[in-house]
Amino acid sequence: MDLVLYDASGQVLATDELLDDFPIVQAPYEGNFSVKVIMASCLHPRGCAVIVDSDYSF
Repeated sequence: MDLVLYDASGQVLATDELLDDFPIVQAPYEGNFSVKVIMASCLHPRGCAVIVDSDYSF
């Protein structure tokens, strides 16, 4: 599983593309962000699920 963190203008700020199932990205400053979750190896016919959490609330 991979994560990509984008700023409000769509610029990539951080990525975690390591070969693990516990990716972490950290925002470099306060603001509004988007997170893209990539599950390239998801083979379940009904799709896969993910939970996104924050240490600093949303």
